[in-house]
Amino acid sequence: MLDHQQRREALKIQLHWLVSHPCALLNRDTSGGPKTITYGGVERTRASSACQKRAWREAGDHPFALVADENSDTLTSRRAVRVRIAEPLAEAGYDVATIKAALWPFNNALFPPAGTKTTRKKKSEPARDDVGTTSTNDPLPAARTESPFKEFDRNEPVVLGVSEINYIREIVTEVLDQASSPEKAAALAAARVQDKAFARNLKAIPQACGLLSAVFGRFTLGEMVSRMDSAVHVAHLMGTHQAQVEDDPFSVLEQLTDRGDGARQTGLLSEARLTSTVFYGYAVIDVGKLIENLSGLPRTEWREADLELAGEVVERLVHLIATVSPAARKTGTAAHAEAAVVIAEIGSYRNRSLHGAFETPCGPTVRDSLDAICEQMALSDQMYGQQELRWAASQVRGTAVPGANLVPLGTLAAELGERVRDHAGTVAALPDPRARPARAA
Repeated sequence: MLDHQQRREALKIQLHWLVSHPCALLNRDTSGGPKTITYGGVERTRASSACQKRAWREAGDHPFALVADENSDTLTSRRAVRVRIAEPLAEAGYDVATIKAALWPFNNALFPPAGTKTTRKKKSEPARDDVGTTSTNDPLPAARTESPFKEFDRNEPVVLGVSEINYIREIVTEVLDQASSPEKAAALAAARVQDKAFARNLKAIPQACGLLSAVFGRFTLGEMVSRMDSAVHVAHLMGTHQAQVEDDPFSVLEQLTDRGDGARQTGLLSEARLTSTVFYGYAVIDVGKLIENLSGLPRTEWREADLELAGEVVERLVHLIATVSPAARKTGTAAHAEAAVVIAEIGSYRNRSLHGAFETPCGPTVRDSLDAICEQMALSDQMYGQQELRWAASQVRGTAVPGANLVPLGTLAAELGERVRDHAGTVAALPDPRARPARAA
């Protein structure tokens, strides 16, 4: 349980934004149409949080991309051990049987076999024998059968940092250089895995799980590579007004026709469903969790951490949220839209979205949505008091967000980054919600 001072130091950044996407398809449902949800008794267009986070993660050519080099990246694959560790060692000339013997102890440490303590969540849960084996639903079975290391492939995708993969490959290489036989390799590898220094070294690799996992989290089954909860909570994008959906029929003409008159024939006739929507987006950056993920220190020891990287990550993430949009048909709709409004808050005590502003659908313009947000925010401040420092960046003329300084987006992002770096100063500047309000005269 955090005491009052620790709770004050648990900084959270809240981001609210409005973005307009006309004639677009941001996120498909299972039928290929736009995803929707009913809210306030009215159908709204939506785009999932996973869809948004993927767009931000993969914005590698963006000037504010989160990943600057390969070593800070992550790899999500069922074949990471085989493709990035085992096969490169075989190509380097090491014996296949010796590689397998040396690699299995490390593989089992990373991904414990089914039925072990780290993978069994409930005593009543039956042990599985198929974890890490070939799946009957594998879309690329041929790729596995061509490799002598197919047994290292897994059924489920796992997330590993490139730094982790490189480190394990180096350790296995050291074992292979010392081993004269598969039996000797297995014994040396088992000893290395049991050495506590190995686990400490793995966890001590800077951003071992990759910067993206530090920001968005990852799930793992093993103890050697720790599970990491996300430092960023992202809500689904939701339309602020009733869904506006239009069917867009299209055809493809057959150019090599068999008709004698030379008339063109239709080779394909289909349709897509497009929407025109003003979306409300909401995200929370747990600053303490971000520092913990980046530094490996408990969130209560933030004073010992280097806050520079956390500040830079926050700045870059703000720019990505404002300028990078997901789109299922980006090439056919050019759904490249900047946020029309971004509101940022930094505080300690409350997280609250402003979805309630749109329980009653507003008009289909950004101005209508901004008016609804400002009204909801003013009512919230009236009831609970303003507990955060607040900034806003807007393209809408005459924007007046309650309690917010109106600044350009770059200034807003830089201000948030600096507030994270000056953690102590930010905490000191926050209002204390436990303080008694002054009595009216």
